[in-house]
Parts: sequence; structure tokens; C-alpha cells
Amino acid sequence: KEFVKREYAKRQREKQGPPQTTQQNRLEWVDELVLSLIKQRNLHPNSFLDIGAALQAEDAEHGGKITPAQTSIDSKKYFERNGLSLKVTALDVVPISKEQQRVLLKDGVSAYTQDYISRPPYGTFSIIRMANISIHLTRREFAQAVSNEFKALEPNGLLVIHNRTHI
Repeated sequence: KEFVKREYAKRQREKQGPPQTTQQNRLEWVDELVLSLIKQRNLHPNSFLDIGAALQAEDAEHGGKITPAQTSIDSKKYFERNGLSLKVTALDVVPISKEQQRVLLKDGVSAYTQDYISRPPYGTFSIIRMANISIHLTRREFAQAVSNEFKALEPNGLLVIHNRTHI
């Protein structure tokens, strides 16, 4: 809980806005890479966890209201366009309201708040994407987060770690 409070307070203080903008389709190239790996390895995923999904609904630095979990929504649509029906879950450390959760469910995305450093996510997933997580964490925290995500990964699953321009 301390990490959640610290991270939320840090994001509120940042002058540059949140490190993850919610520009539509900004991670589509990552989804393309994931889709190519799925095809190459003949995988049959059924679930996708988007960690660091930017669940906040307001951001003064980027023009006020933003769409929470835009990257999760975009990924769901991308995979559906390419013939994959995935249960998509968005996870972040920032609090999300029940109303925001209901809105996301209408887009087919379930969302919740959790400190992903202290414990693994609830459930297991075929694909786990950690987008721009390491820029918020110490090396030790990041190592613990990756360890927890491995625990939530299904056999033959994909763990995708993206940090702005590196994957």
C-alpha cells in the first residue's frame, strides 16, 4: 500500500504529466510484435494483462480529461481486428473509481488497482505487457515486479516489457 500511495503522489506532482500519455494506438507496434510471436509460435492466448495501464481519468498537463486504460482498449480492438478474442485486464497502482471500471467494462476491459510489486496480479494470463513500468521504479522494485508477473504468466505465455522505445 505504501508503494501505491507513493506512486500516486509522485504522478500527481510530476510537472511533465504522467509518463504514459494516453495517445490512441501508441503501443500498436508492440501489439504487432506480440501478434507475430503468437503466429510464429502457434500460440492460442485467451487473456491479456496490461500493467501500468494509466487508469487516472484526469491529467491537467495533457488537456484535462483523458481516457483511462486507453492502451488496454486499443490492444483489445487491435487483437479483435486480427482474429483474437482476448479477455483484457488493465492494472495500475493509481486508484480507479467504480464508475470508471463500469465504463471500461463496456469497452470489454476489466480494470483494477494493485501494488504489483508486493504481490502477483490476481489470476493467470496468456500475455502480460509491462509498458513504461521501469521508469517509475528502482531496480529492486522492478526486479520484484517482473518476478511477480512471471508468477501470473500461463505456461507458454508471453511477458512483454516495453520502456518507451525499447522492448
